[in-house]
Amino acid sequence: MLQRIRRSFEPLDTLWLACAAVILAWIFCRQTFTASRLIDGVRYFWLDDDMMISMRYARNLAEGNGLVWTAGGDRVEGYSNFLWTIVMAVVHVFRPPSNIAAIPVRAIGYLCTVGTFAFAIRLLRVFVPRGVIPAVVMLACMILCKDVILWAAWGFENALLGFLLLVFLVRLFERRGDDWIAYLALALIPITRADGIYLFAANAAIALLLSKNRRRTIAWLALAFVPFAAHLTFRLSYYGEWLPNTYYLKIHGLTDRYRRGFEYAKGFTQVYGVLLAVSIAAGLSIARRDKRGLAVVVLVLANLGYVTMVGGDMFFDYRFFSHLMPVLFAFAGTGIAILGRGLVGQLGIAAVLLFVSVPPMPQLFQRLLIPDTNGDQQKQIQVAAIINKNALPESSIAVVCAGLVPYMTRRPALDILGKSDKHIARLDPFPGAMPGHGKVDADYLVGRRPDLIVTCNAGVYFTRGLSENMTAKDPQVRFLSGPAFREVYLPYPIDDENGLLASVNSIWTHEKSREAPRLHWSQKIVVAP
Repeated sequence: MLQRIRRSFEPLDTLWLACAAVILAWIFCRQTFTASRLIDGVRYFWLDDDMMISMRYARNLAEGNGLVWTAGGDRVEGYSNFLWTIVMAVVHVFRPPSNIAAIPVRAIGYLCTVGTFAFAIRLLRVFVPRGVIPAVVMLACMILCKDVILWAAWGFENALLGFLLLVFLVRLFERRGDDWIAYLALALIPITRADGIYLFAANAAIALLLSKNRRRTIAWLALAFVPFAAHLTFRLSYYGEWLPNTYYLKIHGLTDRYRRGFEYAKGFTQVYGVLLAVSIAAGLSIARRDKRGLAVVVLVLANLGYVTMVGGDMFFDYRFFSHLMPVLFAFAGTGIAILGRGLVGQLGIAAVLLFVSVPPMPQLFQRLLIPDTNGDQQKQIQVAAIINKNALPESSIAVVCAGLVPYMTRRPALDILGKSDKHIARLDPFPGAMPGHGKVDADYLVGRRPDLIVTCNAGVYFTRGLSENMTAKDPQVRFLSGPAFREVYLPYPIDDENGLLASVNSIWTHEKSREAPRLHWSQKIVVAP
């Protein structure tokens, strides 16, 4: 059943890829304008709030301030996507205005996603040189999969990580030997995301499994390991840590992380059970004659093991599997041809995959167009505009949502939730907290006396009786409930002519702050969708 490698597309593959690229362009454009707001006649665009943290690091680097969150501040590795942050820094070298800098980053994510689709077709053609049904079904399933599209469209590094994984596998499979492009892609994986070293190890195992000359393969793997070693050396010399601050924030002190991780992995296997079954069955069927089929098994086991060890993810859906999804769909497409007996069998497997992967027609693209609500950005961009228009230029801020407001205001900032703060990251999380959002120290942060404390939906908490929420699972509630905040900042709320701060995203100052004499901000902003 397996035939010789084909390194070019089938004639119709280019057409299917072009159609997919057009649909992807429409989705990315819709997402780009969904994540924007017109304020005072200027449209502001943004990425996911976590990615805006990386954008602030990137801009500081491009402007000569170092790879830091606040220019002149502590050196803390508050990002977990080094190579993606460097890509953002390259964008900022060209000095784009802050309100549109997110657009070229999204465009790069789009190109990575189209490249991933192209290499997914090539991976399919390694095992299924001909046939329309497998390619069309694979592309249809991928383009309608939230865990393939949304993370890329929201500006995450997942698009680059998935592309590099496909490049490595395809070049390795096609060449059946040493290929510098394959090992370059492999070398970039563990510096694209800080946890990518487990993916490097899994791919190294695949390379050794397929190797005809283990000594040469080990030499190539050693070369591919150099960028990771160089990055680790940089981290130790620049930040003084073996691991990024985000690791300590999410993992340190998390007592039930294995249970959380197991539940996360179990949820993934339940949601994508049919896809996993078909892709793994195809891989095992291939492996009877060709060890390349074992690659999908190795990658799935590595991913499941990793997420179990780290306690899963705080985001909904399955971000930590996003890079693996195109590989699964490519092997599932292979399964249509290999496992299906004749045209009827192929159509049957294709129908099952489409049934579990494609939503009903009224919701066909709706779930790919949902806005990214992490950090309540539609409100936070207004807060940033109000601060820029009213606050003193030298005023510092402390923020709950550490991405959008610090990036757009360019002010010295403190991170209440600790992503860019070593002290908070090393605290023990409070019971029941989400990974990465379970640590807070109001006494410590209030003691640093930022001029302004910027919250997210704080008006809701106060209307519900904040003093009764000392044991809440929300870290912001715990911070605002603490006596340090209530004694120092609560008596000094800022109000504005728009009424936004008093009702939703409250801002407070303290008695000795330079902002204390100016508790009413009179400069209004004009907001449109």
